[in-house]
Amino acid sequence: MGKKKEQSPKYGAPLYCASWPAGDFVLVAGGGGKKSSGIPNKIAIVQVAEGQLGEEVASVRTEEAPLRMALHPQGTSLVLALGTGMVQRFDMQSSPGAPPLLHQAKDKDQEKLAVFTSVKCLAFSSDGRMLALGGEDGAITVVDWLMLRVVSDMRGQNGLKDAVKDLDFSPAHKDKVLVATCEDGSCSLWAWERQLQIATLDLPQGLEKGGAFNRCRFARDGSRALFVTVNQRGEAHILHWEQNEEGELLLARQAKAHTSASTAFDISRSGAYLGSATSEGDASVFSSATLAPVSQTRAAHMVFATAVTFDPADRALLSVSADASAHLTPITAPRRGVSSVTLFFMFLTLLLMAAVVFWALGLDVRLQHALERFGIRPGKHGEL
Repeated sequence: MGKKKEQSPKYGAPLYCASWPAGDFVLVAGGGGKKSSGIPNKIAIVQVAEGQLGEEVASVRTEEAPLRMALHPQGTSLVLALGTGMVQRFDMQSSPGAPPLLHQAKDKDQEKLAVFTSVKCLAFSSDGRMLALGGEDGAITVVDWLMLRVVSDMRGQNGLKDAVKDLDFSPAHKDKVLVATCEDGSCSLWAWERQLQIATLDLPQGLEKGGAFNRCRFARDGSRALFVTVNQRGEAHILHWEQNEEGELLLARQAKAHTSASTAFDISRSGAYLGSATSEGDASVFSSATLAPVSQTRAAHMVFATAVTFDPADRALLSVSADASAHLTPITAPRRGVSSVTLFFMFLTLLLMAAVVFWALGLDVRLQHALERFGIRPGKHGEL
């Protein structure tokens, strides 16, 4: 018998971030930081076949350990937030059936990004025209991706008071609105072109004591929904907020997601699913419409998970961990109940079948009576 394939294969370095471009290859990245650690800082390219992660088919070294990663919506570039706070860019070429090729960005492009020295998180706008950077100092900077020039810089009095933990653009607002969570547990919305904070979320009753906002994602289906994870006393919750016609954000739904803290969160490109992973190494998929669990892998990793990302086709959730492992949690679509229309037609069909049977029985009786009027009596087995 062949060796059983590992469910959560390891890739030679602590993994902190991941992306899934179109195709059958994923990107996982991390490292040991200092060269003296002996652990490489790298982006590993891994093939996915038959719903399983394969071996590392190629890797690209990075200047420091990548902690966060943003993939351009068109799949042409990859931007890393390194452990030093610096930003590193790679341009990417993809061919059907082949691993993506990563190339260090041109010197002039990398020099323009070198001015950012305390980046903790980053996110592309849905159209790929803007890149938002969240800083250790609470600054939120928006960069024109084509020109690599700063178009909005919110810091100091116009910025946040603590390190930015997560960022996302709102497609429903034409990417003019950003949401940000911070290390102090706050969550706020920004009209970044005007450098204006337009809303601050409050924790709902029951979560306000000891609760902290953690990660955030806007809906991807055109709605004005916002999904935020909250950790409270070692448990994780997912909150679904909706903006009404007056522009107010109202809590529409909330659900307990895990019995341990959520450490990673993302939304699928279709917007149908939410993915979360935990401090205990569990990985789960939830319906964005109901917040109900769809798929789950307990103990997918030996230690805390660090990032999750979805297959572009909504087939699986990829999670990575500081234990150097990666794992695929397949998405099992929930069984659909029988609709009211289907039930109606089933009932109508049964009525018609019953009518046919009764009509046939009635015809048999009428035929027998008619034969008897002519003096003909059926035999024992209905024979004349």
